[in-house]
Amino acid sequence: MTESDHPPNGVGGDSAGQRAIEPGGSHRAADRVVEEAMLSKPVAVALSNQNIKYQEEGTAEKLVEIADAWRAIVSQLWSDAAKAMTKGDTAPGDAGAVADEDFDDFADWLVERVDWRKAVLPRVAASDSRTGDAFDGPLELVMLKVRVGAEGLQGKPPELASFFRGAVAATLRRLEEDGMATREAQVDLVIQPLIRLAASGTPIFTGNGLCDFAAGVWDYLDREKQQRREGFFVTQLNLAQWVGQWGGKTGRERVRYYYHRLLSEGPQATGSAVVKVAANNLAGQIADDIQMRPDKYRDGNLATASRVVNRLQMLSTVARLSELDADGDANTPAAIELASGFWRALGRPQADGAAALRSAHAVMGMANVVSAWNEVDWTVVAPPPNANEGRSAGEGWQATISVHAALARVVFNLADDWDEIPSAFFNAGAALGRFDDGPMTARLRFAVNAVGLRWALERATEADQAMAAYHGVDCAVNLLGALTEIEGVIPKTVEPLAAVLLGWGTQADPAEVQVDVHRIKASLSQLHVDISRLSVIPFTPVSAGEALHALLAVQSPALAVPDITKPADPLTLAPLARELSQLFGEALGEETYRQHLDDLDALLGALARQADVPQDAWQKLYGQWHGESNPIVEAGLMTEDAWHRLARDAVRPTESLADWLSECLRDFAPP
Repeated sequence: MTESDHPPNGVGGDSAGQRAIEPGGSHRAADRVVEEAMLSKPVAVALSNQNIKYQEEGTAEKLVEIADAWRAIVSQLWSDAAKAMTKGDTAPGDAGAVADEDFDDFADWLVERVDWRKAVLPRVAASDSRTGDAFDGPLELVMLKVRVGAEGLQGKPPELASFFRGAVAATLRRLEEDGMATREAQVDLVIQPLIRLAASGTPIFTGNGLCDFAAGVWDYLDREKQQRREGFFVTQLNLAQWVGQWGGKTGRERVRYYYHRLLSEGPQATGSAVVKVAANNLAGQIADDIQMRPDKYRDGNLATASRVVNRLQMLSTVARLSELDADGDANTPAAIELASGFWRALGRPQADGAAALRSAHAVMGMANVVSAWNEVDWTVVAPPPNANEGRSAGEGWQATISVHAALARVVFNLADDWDEIPSAFFNAGAALGRFDDGPMTARLRFAVNAVGLRWALERATEADQAMAAYHGVDCAVNLLGALTEIEGVIPKTVEPLAAVLLGWGTQADPAEVQVDVHRIKASLSQLHVDISRLSVIPFTPVSAGEALHALLAVQSPALAVPDITKPADPLTLAPLARELSQLFGEALGEETYRQHLDDLDALLGALARQADVPQDAWQKLYGQWHGESNPIVEAGLMTEDAWHRLARDAVRPTESLADWLSECLRDFAPP
């Protein structure tokens, strides 16, 4: 989606920017009907993907999401215009009836006639929400009314609870009785605005209350046996993720059941996007448990759990590639050329452009749960005979994957998900620290954390964004920690960055940054930097970037060379890639690092081949858990008894979503 220089101007008139009204009775009649509707009463209007002419912060996304409402309402306006002409309400010279083939022209014309900044969300009628009456109109319009009504009450939990208990529940009851909306649509009507409210700081359901509500919603959805298309499973996934994020400890456990249910359906039913997310999130849960509770995974238990995590993340990565193959917006000649340039910059060109794009996306997907690749089950991805012998494993191997993923994200994440870039570099440094927390890897750990911090600073506009949202503080702390293990570091070269980081410590909330500031000061003390003599410098992304650049110029000059803010040509990454490759060779040993690179190429190719037939890959990677067994129990995350209790509690019989919503909000108390 591109941003135009100027948004359309207001409704009516001859404002600049509007295209001339084409001759013809249909447009002139429609002109009067539309202007009267727009000016005399609130009208819900939204743009379709094809008709978005401009983008403003926070607006375009909303317009895209309510695209169906746009078509429905334009259709109604078109019908009104036809009726007006039928009644003879036409201007002199108008002739003919409204032709169906003119509809697209009319829609395009209407786009130019409406000031979307004023007419899209704010003008939707929400008056009937105050009475508790059901919203009327077609489903798309009703969904838009519910959304806007909820957004208008943001920050007012009691009023929101009344809104959902009253008007929304009444609307659901009407839809249930009329039978005009699928269960999927009814659930979307409720949970989509609730999820947005939670994300914006006004959660209505949280903790066990959310888990109880979701158990009923899941059952209500599950009773739909006929209309189960991909959108149905996306709704189930949205419900599961909501529970996992806002349901507390119970929610984090409950979501395991939902993910397993979704994965048991297979990509042929759910689509690859659902499999990608569910498998990745489930792998992450098990991997986190292994890391946090190592005593639970001793001896053979660890090997079994690692195999389960590896299979889940393989499945997620394969699904990511299948999704890529079907995504015309991502799988473009420009993207393929970008990916080819990326691998050339790393000195590892791919056989063809399509393979380069697949490999770049595969390594990014792999790094989402990088510990999943600690021990790869090569037999699953059809390797040559005896492929497990001498294959890569361990922390150095994980770091190799993480750095390649970070560099790939530099190329492909410029538009969004910027925080994933410094996060991937940090993860590489953390893996190296577990591999060898000493001088062997200190320079490399300094390098990857320095690059991560640099990316966090380059895109941020203020301190909290750089250090918290973009994970800059994590990289900064580990950067200084690595410096303490490098011989011959001159304290004076560290002082500029130290002064800025200490400045950040004075600007941020002390309660939130106390631990990090303590670690920063401890490292500075080990580096013989006299904090008492430093003049603290106010932290800004610019001041911190300049200080970091000065340190890099001394410690690792090649890391300061490429202009990382404008990698339109991935080959600008070549100096950085060469420097990191050299440091990896020194830290891991040239032969070991070369083996890691060769194994990475082999694994990326094997995963790409699996993605050619996603259903077969699912059968190979998840089919064993399709029946009574499941990966959660096999990995040791839960006992068999605990799993059965979870499965029982995760679903609550619910015949009416309207009644269940009202019941859950009957005694509402703000969380």
